[in-house]
Amino acid sequence: MPRVVEHIAFDTQLFKFNVGRIELTNDDSVALFKNPTIYDILKQAYSSGFRLIYVFYPVNLSSKASNDDSLPKLPELGTLVDLKTTLSCELRTLDKSLLCDRAFLKLGAGIRIRKHDILREPKLSNNLKKLAIASGYYSRFKIDSNIPSTGFEGLFEAWITNSLNRSLADEVFIAYTKEDEEVGFITVKKRANTVNIGLLAVAESHRCQGIAKALLSRAALWALEEVGYDPAASINVITQGSNLIACSCYRSFGFSTFSTQEIHHVWLPENIVGNVSRADQLSIPFCRQHFTGKEQKYIQEVFDKGLDSSAHFTIMCSAKLQEIVGPSSQRVIMVPSGTAALEMAALLCDLQPGDEVIMPSYTFSSTANAVVLRGAVPVFVDIRKDTLNIDETLIEQAITPRTKVICAVHYAGVACEMDTICEIATRHNLFVVEDAAQAFLSQYKGRQCGSIGDFGCFSFHYTKNVICGEGGAISINRSSDLARRALVLWEKGTNRHDFMMGKVDKYEWVDIGSSYVPNEVSCAILWAQLDDAKEVTAKRQQHYNEYLTKLTTSFKNIPPSEQTGDLKLPLPVLRLPHVPSHCETNAHIFYILARNHTERLKLEEGLRAKGVSAFSHYVPLHSSPAGKKYGRTCGIMEVTDSVHNTLLRLPVWPDLTAAERNLITDSLEALAIEIERN
Repeated sequence: MPRVVEHIAFDTQLFKFNVGRIELTNDDSVALFKNPTIYDILKQAYSSGFRLIYVFYPVNLSSKASNDDSLPKLPELGTLVDLKTTLSCELRTLDKSLLCDRAFLKLGAGIRIRKHDILREPKLSNNLKKLAIASGYYSRFKIDSNIPSTGFEGLFEAWITNSLNRSLADEVFIAYTKEDEEVGFITVKKRANTVNIGLLAVAESHRCQGIAKALLSRAALWALEEVGYDPAASINVITQGSNLIACSCYRSFGFSTFSTQEIHHVWLPENIVGNVSRADQLSIPFCRQHFTGKEQKYIQEVFDKGLDSSAHFTIMCSAKLQEIVGPSSQRVIMVPSGTAALEMAALLCDLQPGDEVIMPSYTFSSTANAVVLRGAVPVFVDIRKDTLNIDETLIEQAITPRTKVICAVHYAGVACEMDTICEIATRHNLFVVEDAAQAFLSQYKGRQCGSIGDFGCFSFHYTKNVICGEGGAISINRSSDLARRALVLWEKGTNRHDFMMGKVDKYEWVDIGSSYVPNEVSCAILWAQLDDAKEVTAKRQQHYNEYLTKLTTSFKNIPPSEQTGDLKLPLPVLRLPHVPSHCETNAHIFYILARNHTERLKLEEGLRAKGVSAFSHYVPLHSSPAGKKYGRTCGIMEVTDSVHNTLLRLPVWPDLTAAERNLITDSLEALAIEIERN
């Protein structure tokens, strides 16, 4: 069963609230009520901000569920709004001469059909708009009274508009009267050896005159022109089961039912079974942004000087960050995001198709995407039990002749074992990229994270310690030549920087590159944040240490090396974060590790019931669809898989109060006792 809700961007934009969908199959009939249940998924969707979910499933699924009285009944999933019916007709069964007769010869009363000419008629006419809206009279968007009429009408207006501009259709055939009045239309789109009908509409004043069959015939002729008489070729249409007239018309033409689905509209939270709260409505949110009070002042300076100014704040942030990173940095370049920093690092490493980059699987997709975009292969290795960073003892066994880079991700703001990693890289002539997205102001043996490898990549996303909404930076360490090349990549592959510095009299395209220059407003916000960066870090570290003190007292915190399956403790064993003595964390994340997935879910749900927002973290890349497609795994991923199932992150934002922090730790203790008793 799908574990996540698919976001429907078009409907979201139109209705002005988040809309998603879940499509179920016959194989999901039993899984609906296993962990996670369909209700768990809907609760998570609500927590993620969804307001309406379309649930699609075969009509026989509800009858299967209803045979067992011990299972919840599917009608509880919102409101049944449609019986989605897919009809199909094999093109090889159609008589071309009969289609021509219907489309061109047997139309009376001056009716004719022609292709829509986008140059002659670029705008949507009132007639076509009315026809499109009328075609949705039986649709679920009309039946569901919770959808405002403006949303319903806007949906079908957008549908015909996007068909006419050819983004949703390949052709639109329109029926006209002799006075050039539109009285019907049909839209078609080719997919491989199939042609799909999108909308079919006929004006009420001109029904029962053969126009619908004429339009269908014209669409079928177009399909034959595009696809031919391939034995597998077909023309398909999806219509509402409640629209008996349309279904009858299609069947009389030669269509037969291919599949049927029930569609339920599940409005959240009204249709949720059980109590649930939105993450952004909880009394203690997971993340709350900290502002210094100077951001607006600096933003106003940008507006006063103009957006085409000389990037005053971008330059200042770059210089400040280079000062923070330290003397190993040859240059710090501001970029639009941490993702962009990783992409620049991949370019500077000169990754080629087939090259390999060793990295942990327990990281964000951006780490691997930067590699895959160059045609290289991410090679996933397991992580350490204590810091959850890449296990440096497993790196060498993953090295092959194609290996070019080791990517060290400093998880939760705790540094990887950089001396060992760099020593391995030196012996094998490899680059080291530090993904320090979570580790700004963290240290390893007195050195700043991001200053030790060849490249350090930082993020200032709004969820990080120091923020600017979206933003990042890359530090080019060790090589002045790569620092110079980085400026070319940064400026779309041109030597514009040299031109601005007066070194050349014109700039030109000299290398590959992209638009990695950030906007000045983001850098103005970041400049304000950098003023308070040390203070913000200190506040987070205080919360981090208070968590450690309280939870170490409440629970017998067993080091990973000492844990066994035979331990009998009065409370569940919760592993707490480990920071090696030679590292200093910026306290970006405070997490706990439960004994198993079930207990983690109970802790998460119990905290939510207390108004506390806590979350798990990454789905490991090696088990993700793209990870399986683009990467490979070296060795077993035992620790990674375990952490994925058991890790729970707690709120640790700077302005968290002592009372809020105590509520969290007290709630955890009470939940642990309850879990152990049950």
